[in-house]
Amino acid sequence: MRRFSILLAMLFVTLAMPIILHAADNDFAVLKPQYRTAEDLLPALQAALGTEGTITVDARTGSLVVTGSPAAIARVRQALAQLDVRPRTVYIAAQRIGADEYENLGVAVDWTAAGGGWRVGRLPFDARSRDGTIGGQGKALRRIDRNTDASRVEVRVLEGETATLLAGQKQVYQPDRFAWAGKLGPVMTGQVTSVQTALEVRPRIVGDEVELKIMPRATLYTAKGPANQPFMDLSTTVRVRDGDQILLGGVSGESMNRVTDLFRSWETTTRTHSDVLLVTVRIEK
Repeated sequence: MRRFSILLAMLFVTLAMPIILHAADNDFAVLKPQYRTAEDLLPALQAALGTEGTITVDARTGSLVVTGSPAAIARVRQALAQLDVRPRTVYIAAQRIGADEYENLGVAVDWTAAGGGWRVGRLPFDARSRDGTIGGQGKALRRIDRNTDASRVEVRVLEGETATLLAGQKQVYQPDRFAWAGKLGPVMTGQVTSVQTALEVRPRIVGDEVELKIMPRATLYTAKGPANQPFMDLSTTVRVRDGDQILLGGVSGESMNRVTDLFRSWETTTRTHSDVLLVTVRIEK
């Protein structure tokens, strides 16, 4: 019996030895991000680590606990050094202009569709201006300046943070039932609801480009209090080169009417008119 126990113990040690040797080959590291949260960095660092180890977040200290081969941990350290950097500031200017105004200047815009019912217009190089205007020379450029200065908005926001680019307010009448009003006959009754709209933007720097997450949002004020309603189906993401400008508009009047305080849109018997946004983006050093 004793001999059998010794043989069994030797067999267990023999089978466990590869696992022990493999564990001995692994290193252990605790990495503390300086500028970004561990939760934010975790997906990218897991991709750098691959299948050669494990990485978890220590919620108490905000650190990353990494176990893996020396080569894998070295890759994680390198990825962390590239990603965990001080956030930079992005300057964003936006102003509403009428589509017919830039068309009258003869500016050829290359329009492409974007998600959420938006379209993005790329301006030719000779039509761009660092002061946030469109055009070429002389009276036409001054006319655009004079007509659009009042609707111009400038924000400076850290990458990864959210800023409000435009805001508006309107009163919406919501009919609820018919009532009989004497000689007037049937009339519709209802209530007026106040709606505040906003266009939020969140920049992320990718090389020499800025990725803009654009998010329309509305807050409805009723008798029950405010109710925040993001237009998730109208959100989109566009990329703009550092220092470049784009035009941002709606593909259809229907989509723009849902955020009517941000872009006015109406239709005549001859053509559809709409406002668009001229957006200027710069990475501040």
